[in-house]
Amino acid sequence: MNRLPSWTGIFVVLAAIWGASFLFMRLGAGEFGALTTAFLRVTVAALVMLPVVLYMKLWKDFKAAGHAIKYWRQSEAGRWEDQAAKG
Repeated sequence: MNRLPSWTGIFVVLAAIWGASFLFMRLGAGEFGALTTAFLRVTVAALVMLPVVLYMKLWKDFKAAGHAIKYWRQSEAGRWEDQAAKG
């Protein structure tokens, strides 16, 4: 008898979660609106990932990403100032 690889079950669960996300977007956008649906998706994802981040002690990686976002925002602000100055 041919056995399935050990990752098959995890792959099926991941595919179901991924597909459910699209179903939620289609049903939720009509009911709640696009902005509320996007907010709910991001909030639920953050709440699901928070225990994983805390358990795996990945918080330092997020702090580094926060610094990168800060510098990106500063560069974007400078770009807008340059465009405003050109008129």
